[in-house]
Amino acid sequence: MRWDADTLRNFINERISYEFKRIGRKKYDKKNAWQELFERTISRSEHFDIPIIEDTFDYALRFTHHRPRDLQKLIRLAVRVSSEITGRNKEDILKGVGGYKISGNHLRKAIHLYRRDACNILIEEYERGNPGFSKMVNKLQGFPACLENGEFKSKLSHVGIDCKTGILPLWYSGIIGLEVFCEKNQQKFHAILPDEAKKTDRDINGNSITRGYFFEYNTDLHINELITKYKNGNNENIINIVFHPKTFDSIIGQQARKWPIGI
Repeated sequence: MRWDADTLRNFINERISYEFKRIGRKKYDKKNAWQELFERTISRSEHFDIPIIEDTFDYALRFTHHRPRDLQKLIRLAVRVSSEITGRNKEDILKGVGGYKISGNHLRKAIHLYRRDACNILIEEYERGNPGFSKMVNKLQGFPACLENGEFKSKLSHVGIDCKTGILPLWYSGIIGLEVFCEKNQQKFHAILPDEAKKTDRDINGNSITRGYFFEYNTDLHINELITKYKNGNNENIINIVFHPKTFDSIIGQQARKWPIGI
């Protein structure tokens, strides 16, 4: 089964509502349980050219490969982190005593803790059927988070990885994805992107900027097919290879970016 943002939001709202009911919370909106537990938005200025304001659910989703169990793990971790920082017990946090909601800062701290192990789990899962994969991933240490397609292949060759045999394992494991962007004709570009790949933010002037992000969990095409589809003689489209946010800290370090990576 493939999960998209809407089905995941509905699923997580049901799971949070179950926890609310279990601990005896009296009043809550079952259809918006995430917003009963977490603040609606997170504001971040580190690593970005301009401050980024993002929906907290969308922010969490970018780090979880659209996996329900990963989202549930992250929620439990966020409750624990918020409890440790504030001294509130976990039940009071779940009950929203005094109107309390888990802040964006606490969610961010939880994600930092979560992705330390999450990337290793990702590698171990793929390693089971593909011995030697972890050794290949180790060669990627220090790569930038985002590289133009040709530059990425050049760096792979430089560290001894065959581009023809190395890119697809990195794609299917969830380590890398594709960023597609068009500066000159945003309206046309927005129209050709599938909804499940669209990520829209606003620039410093308030203009909507849409980018496309593709990972193994939100498309039936693999990375080489996507490159062919979105390049296809269109020199206006910018195509970059990006590392999944789950790999930040484990494979790459945080780097300055204009926009957040992923969807």
